[in-house]
Amino acid sequence: MKKFMLLHFGYDEPTPEVMDAWKGWFASIADKIADMGSPLGPGRVISAGGTTELPMDADAITGYTIINAQDIDEAERIAQGCPLITSVRVYEMRSMQHGSRVKASSPMVGAAAEVVERTHRG
Repeated sequence: MKKFMLLHFGYDEPTPEVMDAWKGWFASIADKIADMGSPLGPGRVISAGGTTELPMDADAITGYTIINAQDIDEAERIAQGCPLITSVRVYEMRSMQHGSRVKASSPMVGAAAEVVERTHRG
């Protein structure tokens, strides 16, 4: 069984009907939930060019949920039942095992693996 992160996009002021829809969806996937996640509030983009405030709008990442699924197709089917505001993105989560060399598929993964390895070496 693999883990997948669902990123929920879009913000509207929650109504009792919307909250009931979310509760129903979570109940319907209870056996698949690895981490119920959390709603997210306002954020910022930090880049070499500076910092920008992120508005709570249709493009905002407003929460996440981590589920267990056989593959990305099953994860997509689970996400399709989610009470959408704008959209949901599905990402497979990969693990970095302690003490093992991770072949970097990107410079960021390689750098993170080095930090983890150095931290555990002391």
